[in-house]
Amino acid sequence: MWYECLPPMIIISICMVIPEAMSPYIKQLTIGTKYVRSFDTSFNCNMLCRDKRQSNNWYKFKGLDSLPDK
Repeated sequence: MWYECLPPMIIISICMVIPEAMSPYIKQLTIGTKYVRSFDTSFNCNMLCRDKRQSNNWYKFKGLDSLPDK
């Protein structure tokens, strides 16, 4: 019957959802932030390099308030 396919479908969908749902928490434990930085555009690459220069860490965000006043 049609309902015999429900348990495998539920198991497969749970196995696909768990890594996606747990990845921010795994990143929080390993690198200290839940956010992911990427190099997909030149703007993102420039912002990533700027954050690396300002805080010596790719994943620590610093805004305008961290820049010294002249």
